[in-house]
Amino acid sequence: MGAKRVRTVLAVLVACWMGACTTTSSTTHRKDDIAQDQKSRAQAHLELGMSYYDSRNFEFAIEELNEALKSKSDFVPAYDGLALIYMELKEDKKAEDAFKKALRYKPDSSGTKNNYGQFLCSRGRAQEGLRQLLGAVKNPLYDTPDVAYTNAGQCARREGDNQAAEEYFRQAVMRNPRQGQALYNLSDLNFIKKNYSQAKVYGDRLLQMMDKPGPEVLWLATRIERKLSNMDSVSKFSEQLRRRYPDSPETRALLDGRFE
Repeated sequence: MGAKRVRTVLAVLVACWMGACTTTSSTTHRKDDIAQDQKSRAQAHLELGMSYYDSRNFEFAIEELNEALKSKSDFVPAYDGLALIYMELKEDKKAEDAFKKALRYKPDSSGTKNNYGQFLCSRGRAQEGLRQLLGAVKNPLYDTPDVAYTNAGQCARREGDNQAAEEYFRQAVMRNPRQGQALYNLSDLNFIKKNYSQAKVYGDRLLQMMDKPGPEVLWLATRIERKLSNMDSVSKFSEQLRRRYPDSPETRALLDGRFE
């Protein structure tokens, strides 16, 4: 091969190599730009859809979440949002389908498992629900395991398994000492067991967290203090209950003397 021919071939190879690199880089950038644009559009539709959900405008919420999925078919937050809406509308098959699609795309989504578990428990499918809820807390990156444990406790309690419920609530409080729902349930369960001193421990922790306790909390505190013969505390809590929530079922129970 002559020198001129060699130079020509090298020039072609260099040109092709540079072109290939430029094409690959450009293609990669375009793909990245397209993916980012899809995600941005999906996120925008998600945010609008959830704002409609918050205002109970479910029709527009569903429309926006479906638009999010048109932009990005594997956008798990949109499936989660649709599942919550269909739960509210009692369209159980659609809700479950949305949960399953979310988990198909992201099997380790603890948020989805928590919501799906709540859904199943609320529909009388406690064992399935508990599997989802306890699966949620297995993910070490899940930042609110106390929520899933609290939901598991409530699920078990609805099924009449107070022993399991108490353990789940304890697990919730271990992970978040300010988990109010778990503290309330632990206080109430100990009251039921006639372990009034322990009921007071949990109840006092809950009261210290609250600026304005609700009627159920004040009523439980009243009954606990009554069992412990702390009559000054009974007067304090019952007075708050009557003054703040005069029309509540708890106040009616107090006025009727139905302490048990």
